[in-house]
Amino acid sequence: MKKYFILLLVGGSFFSAYSQDASVERFQKAGDYGIGIDAVPVVDFVLDKTRIFSNSAPSSAGSMIKFYNPLTVSGKYMISDNTAYRGLLSLSYTSETEKNFVPKIGSNSGEKVENSERSSDLIVYIQAGKQFYRGKRNLRAFYGYDGILGITREGVKNFSYGNDLSDDNAASRVVSSNKGTEISLGARVYIGAEYYLFKNLSLSAELGYGLLYMMNGGASSKSEQFSNGDVLSKTTEQAGSNAFSLDTDEMNSKIMLNFYF
Repeated sequence: MKKYFILLLVGGSFFSAYSQDASVERFQKAGDYGIGIDAVPVVDFVLDKTRIFSNSAPSSAGSMIKFYNPLTVSGKYMISDNTAYRGLLSLSYTSETEKNFVPKIGSNSGEKVENSERSSDLIVYIQAGKQFYRGKRNLRAFYGYDGILGITREGVKNFSYGNDLSDDNAASRVVSSNKGTEISLGARVYIGAEYYLFKNLSLSAELGYGLLYMMNGGASSKSEQFSNGDVLSKTTEQAGSNAFSLDTDEMNSKIMLNFYF
């Protein structure tokens, strides 16, 4: 996080002479729309390629977006010069398949068959609320509140096997498993600052305090076993759980890059 504040400080110094002209109003007005994206992946990508804070060579990464990190996008509508409706969407989806070869049961020629394990995770958070601005210059303070709805489905795994169950392979094995679907409901209040680099472009960061109630439907798994000439399936379910959290947050160290039109 330190490198992002250093970059903001350098950028702020660069634009200070230009942006502090009181005769130039750069902030948004009533009726304007705004779209914001998480600037951290962009900053990470630029710093990786330029190596400003490192002596090592740039990595081979070809993309700014990493789908295993929730990507946050915001939308805003100014209902007055100092008040806006705001919504945020954080979305992350990962899917990974691991494969390995094992000996084929009953083969004397060294033949191999393939086993695979496919795992996936889904995280979706939606926030909606109202934001209020203070100040008339290009560095403006803001505060507001959001309602929160989250849906998380992690640890989903599906297994496939190259060897069928039989008298020669009378094993018990897992076919699928998951940690259950978790639904989160909550609310938060926040304060922050937004710095206008140009008329329709700004950077913002915020600190919040909120509560979150989480409900998990319970994990489950499905297994199969060969017994007496038949393949028997079994499903095992676990009880759900509830959790409550009340804590500060910093939007997961996000710095938002905002565009207005």
